[in-house]
Amino acid sequence: MYHFGPFDISKLESKRKIPRLIKLLRHNSLGESARSALQRLGIEAVEDLIAALKNRNASMRKKVVEVLGGIHCSLAIDALIAALHDSDDCVRRSADTALEKISTMSAIEPMISALKNGSEYVRKQAVTLLGNFGIDYVFDALTSVLKDSDDEVRKAAVLTLAHFKDNRVIKFLIPLFNDAATRKIAADALRILQFKDIVVTKSGQTIMRDEKSGLLSLFAKDGAFIAASSNFGRLLM
Repeated sequence: MYHFGPFDISKLESKRKIPRLIKLLRHNSLGESARSALQRLGIEAVEDLIAALKNRNASMRKKVVEVLGGIHCSLAIDALIAALHDSDDCVRRSADTALEKISTMSAIEPMISALKNGSEYVRKQAVTLLGNFGIDYVFDALTSVLKDSDDEVRKAAVLTLAHFKDNRVIKFLIPLFNDAATRKIAADALRILQFKDIVVTKSGQTIMRDEKSGLLSLFAKDGAFIAASSNFGRLLM
């Protein structure tokens, strides 16, 4: 009689046996061990994992995406951005999470490219992910998205920019008061930037109070700064 002990998955931790480890990701008892082994192999496993994203089984694609997120390799960024287009919602959400984990400087250009070429969902996710980087690296890309054709993408860009808490954003937010779809989110963003008592005049000018200084500021319809004063009446003279 033959006796088989517990399977030692460490025996598969080699470049040559990566495809077998990937197949084991769906195994009930060995899936987690296979995942850990692939992550230990790191960059060596990335090429085969990317190829496995073409698997017809959505559950397998989801598991592969999760492994790629755990490896933290910038080589997987393009493939993970492509996975945001996956037909399966669970795969798309896993790709989003994986990209959040990687978020290296090399991810910036592919994500900016996705702002131009991706679907509405992909553009929105790319906007949110770009918020993980310094504003100086992504400022131009995110402000350009404020003209996106999709309301939800524009709203995501507004909030992402506001959370940088950089007053350079103000002149891009003011014109959004002219659009009913983005008026409320623009006001929310300005509150994040610590402005309150926001008023839009009949002529389209915007007045708001800086919570820190107490000063009122007046902006033109296009976002250009006009004047600041502690007196409301004097501001409109």
